[in-house]
Amino acid sequence: MCFLCVSAGATTDDDSYSDFIEDDNTPQLDYKDPNWCRSLQLSNGEVTCRPPRGGAHRGMLGTRCGMTCDRGYRLLGRRSIQCLANRLWSGTAYCRKIRCYVLPLIPHGRYTCTQGFFVDSRCDFTCRPGYRIEGEHSRTCQPRGSWSGVQPECSDTDPPKIKCPPSRLKVADPGKLTARVSWDPPAATDTADKFLKYPPGTDFKEGLHVIRYKVYDQARNRAACKFIVRVEVRRCPELPPPLHGYLSCSSDGNNYGAECEYLCDGGYERRGTSSRVCQFNRSWSGAPAECVREYRVTQTTQRDTNFSNHETVLLLIACFVSLYRQVFRISRSYFSMVLLDELGVDRERFIVPVSSDELFSYIDGFLLEEEERERLELHRDFCE
Repeated sequence: MCFLCVSAGATTDDDSYSDFIEDDNTPQLDYKDPNWCRSLQLSNGEVTCRPPRGGAHRGMLGTRCGMTCDRGYRLLGRRSIQCLANRLWSGTAYCRKIRCYVLPLIPHGRYTCTQGFFVDSRCDFTCRPGYRIEGEHSRTCQPRGSWSGVQPECSDTDPPKIKCPPSRLKVADPGKLTARVSWDPPAATDTADKFLKYPPGTDFKEGLHVIRYKVYDQARNRAACKFIVRVEVRRCPELPPPLHGYLSCSSDGNNYGAECEYLCDGGYERRGTSSRVCQFNRSWSGAPAECVREYRVTQTTQRDTNFSNHETVLLLIACFVSLYRQVFRISRSYFSMVLLDELGVDRERFIVPVSSDELFSYIDGFLLEEEERERLELHRDFCE
C-alpha cells in the first residue's frame, strides 16, 4: 500500500502548489470471483455456505457460511461468518471434543467405561461378592457433557444361598398307598449367618408333591429352592369278578401287594385258586378262578342184564345245561342234553332229547372195555 508524503518547511511568495494525481489502490469489488475469500475448513464439523448470487462456490464476496460440529464436539467461535470486501472472513470457529467429568468410585464396587469420559461412553458398575447394585447399573456421557442417571451404591443385600436335594421317585410299599420319603437336609449359606438347616419330610400320598424351602438372613434377604417328590402306587389291571361270583380285595383293590379272594354266589362253588396277589411287575399271581353250578344227579337203575357192572347213569339237570352254555358260549342249537360220568366228566352231548332206551344203549356201548364190546355185539339179541 502506498502512502502520500508531504514535506513541511518555509514558504516564499514564489512558492505555489503544484498539481498531483491521487493513487487509489482500494481493491475493486468483484462479486464473480469464486475465490475472493480463502476456502473454509472445519475439523470435526461441517461448513454450510450460501453465496449471494447462488451457485456452489464458497469463497465469493458476500458469501455467508454456517458452522456446525459433529456429535461429541462443541463449537467455539462464531456460528455464522461472512466473506468481506477485504478478502477476510468476519470471524473464526473450531470444534472441541466434549468431555464429561471423571466419575467417582463407589464403595465396595468399581466401574468400566467403553470410551473413557467422552460423549456416548457407557460406564458399567459392578459390586464385590456379597454386595448388590442399588440404583443405575450404568451411566452414559451425554452430548452436553453430563452423565445420565445418578451414582449407584453397593449394598449388602445379597440373599443367602440354598441348595435343595434332587427330585426323587418313591414306590409305595406293598399294600400301602403312601411312601416314606427322606432326603439330606438342605443347607443355606450366607456371608453373615453362616449355615442354616431344615428337617426333611415324612409320609407322602400317591402323586406329585412340591417341596419348597425358604431361608432368611439377618438383613431379611430371602432365598428359596424347591424339588419334587413323586410317590407311585404300582397297580395291576382291574381284576374282573367271576361269573356268578364276586371279589373281596384288600387295600385299594389293584395296588401292589393287594390280595383279591374269589367268592361265589349261593348255589355255585369255586373252581381254581382261592385268591390272587398284585405283584411288583403289575401282574396278578396265579390264574383266575371260576364259579360253577352245584348240580344234582339222578340215578337210574338199568334193566336186569348181564352188564350189571355199569349201573349208574348221570344226567345233567336242565338248569346246569343253561349254565354250561353260558360258560362255554355254546349256542342253544348245539345241544339240549349232556351226559356226564360219575366223576362229572362230559361224555356226550345230544342236540335233541333222546329216549331212555337210546340213552341206555349208548351208555352200554360207551363205557365197556373192548372185550365187553365184542361180547355185546355177539349177544345183542339176548340183551334186547
